[in-house]
Amino acid sequence: VLDVQSNSTNTNIGGAIASYQWLPTANTISTNDLISINVNGSATLANLFNVKNNGSSVFSVSQTAITAALPTSFTAPGDVVMAYDLLFTNQTSSFIKSNGPMTLQAGESFESNNLALSAFNNGNIIMDLASGGVGIGSSITPLGKFDVNGEKTGSALVQFNQTGDQAILVASASGVNRMTILQNGNVG
Repeated sequence: VLDVQSNSTNTNIGGAIASYQWLPTANTISTNDLISINVNGSATLANLFNVKNNGSSVFSVSQTAITAALPTSFTAPGDVVMAYDLLFTNQTSSFIKSNGPMTLQAGESFESNNLALSAFNNGNIIMDLASGGVGIGSSITPLGKFDVNGEKTGSALVQFNQTGDQAILVASASGVNRMTILQNGNVG
């Protein structure tokens, strides 16, 4: 219905074909939208809004999804909230990176939710540590590659439960077995 086009090479337009501004001269509060796009239930569209670069979509809003085809930066302070899953679709490699210390938390402070790390089929969970360690406990700084510190009332601090037919624990130095705890409890 509305088609605005320009093939002008005049750079005096400030790079804009259209500009929408609301410039009240005093503090003004409105409960209305500056721009509103609405489609009723009888209409089905490819997109409600589509920003293109040289004919290719870089950002679109459809009736069911928002799609951004460019790296996206959220530069304002504060949290990014999602109601459901965060899915990385690159089959080669995906990362969650932080420029500082990072914490993964499950649930809220008044809840007791599990935090699960899982992999499918024969996939592994690998902790790639150059010189640091893994610490289990509150406010622990690992002294070795793997430290467990604290107490578990009414239970051993660490438990191994071998459900197969192999040894429970093998300790080695430079790949040579030094101690083995067998399934029957014998130490060799």
